[in-house]
Amino acid sequence: MKEGPCRLFGTSYSSSLKEASLFNGVSSHCMDFDDVSWATIGHPSVSVAPSVFACAQKGKWNGKQTLLAYVLAVESMHQIARLTMPQLSERGWHTTLAYGVFGAAVPAVRLLGLNEDECANALGIADHIEAGVSLLGPKEMTCHLPQNAVQAKFSLEFALAYRLIFGKLSLSSFTDQNVLAPEIQAMMKKIKMEVSPELAKLGFIGTAPIRLKVYLKDGMAITLSNDLAVGNPEKPLPEQVVKEKFMDCSKGAADQEKAEKWYEILKNLENATQEEILSLGNP
Repeated sequence: MKEGPCRLFGTSYSSSLKEASLFNGVSSHCMDFDDVSWATIGHPSVSVAPSVFACAQKGKWNGKQTLLAYVLAVESMHQIARLTMPQLSERGWHTTLAYGVFGAAVPAVRLLGLNEDECANALGIADHIEAGVSLLGPKEMTCHLPQNAVQAKFSLEFALAYRLIFGKLSLSSFTDQNVLAPEIQAMMKKIKMEVSPELAKLGFIGTAPIRLKVYLKDGMAITLSNDLAVGNPEKPLPEQVVKEKFMDCSKGAADQEKAEKWYEILKNLENATQEEILSLGNP
């Protein structure tokens, strides 16, 4: 592995722009714990952020330059998605990859200072690469009655069962031991999932509304509904919850003090210095 100016996040190593983007991209997605956007119905940051921060560290960008590259990259993905969704997803294509290659290319366009024609060529090359590696998969990645931690990440049954029995659900909840716990397995078998005729009329949308009905032992039933997940602009997460999630995700990559510093830098990214950008991901 070549040494370079770009940090391999969570390690003491640095490498080239290409290798750091690839390493951090794979690492970012390995837990399947990502953000989601309505336009792509995919995970924009996992494709964009590794490229943005690698370019920022190579180009010695400040926070404002880094933030601008991120916004341009995500917007590029979304503008393309608006022209091709929901048809692309309905046909089984993995939207994170299909749109992510464009988002990943945009920070490099900024770094190299390409003009309009060169930018179009860069996106064309990205499209050519994506066309060769996108996988046609199932329309819905769901797992019925999971038997291990990986399957549980795609199981609403596990999420509901764990929440009912153990309480708060976090990254540490997804272990083979928890999935195979007798009480979890028993509870999952009591959970039935089906498409609501009412919600089916809405078509393929990214807001993922849900209706939940809980039948109690005494015969009573409790009905709950949610049309929009917390974390959307209309229902933002409280800052303390965002920080708790960030700190939880940082476990294993840095100690609490270092993770706190990273959080403060990212929280005020627009005003971050070149030195602060360079310090990100370095434990």
